[in-house]
Amino acid sequence: MSSLNNNLKLNTKRYLELQSQIQILQQQINQLKEQKKQTENNLIHLIQQNNLQKHAITYQGHKVFMKKEASYDTLTFKFLEMCLNKLYPDREQVKKIIQFIKKQRQKSFYYCIKNS
Repeated sequence: MSSLNNNLKLNTKRYLELQSQIQILQQQINQLKEQKKQTENNLIHLIQQNNLQKHAITYQGHKVFMKKEASYDTLTFKFLEMCLNKLYPDREQVKKIIQFIKKQRQKSFYYCIKNS
């Protein structure tokens, strides 16, 4: 029993240490992402200011260029319901369709450790 208890303590300690390290690294990653985004915005501004939108900048073997990309909002049940309401006048039928879709989702369970 003592071996199990000791093993449990060691694993709990290791888990919490790793969790702490991950949180620290995640904070650093978030700061780097923010710095990258600010630099990207500055670079876009400079490219536009110098009318270089159709040119690539080469630095240490890497090409950097400005590109226009599209992004879409997340597909949510609320958005889906709004679209279906535009398509079908029967709101009750739309609600039934949304409920049907929600019930078709697969739910899976797994064990994990949480800490507070």
